[in-house]
Amino acid sequence: MPVEETESQNYIAASDYVISKPGWGTIAEAVTANKPLILVTRNSMQEDKNTSEYLKNNGGCELVPWENLKEFEITAALQYKLER
Repeated sequence: MPVEETESQNYIAASDYVISKPGWGTIAEAVTANKPLILVTRNSMQEDKNTSEYLKNNGGCELVPWENLKEFEITAALQYKLER
């Protein structure tokens, strides 16, 4: 998203998946728009860690550690899992 963009909900509404850090604003917009979430984990932030784990344990997202993001792929199996 461009830095000067202030209407992130428009990008989320137009997307197939939301790949983001686990901040509450982005999560709320993705959940409201019923978009699959892929969250990049940041273990140094306790609030993000708690949010990520809650969503993962309740079927709300896929977690990807920052160090694995470069090799991360959205496979057919992951698409199926996220779209359920």
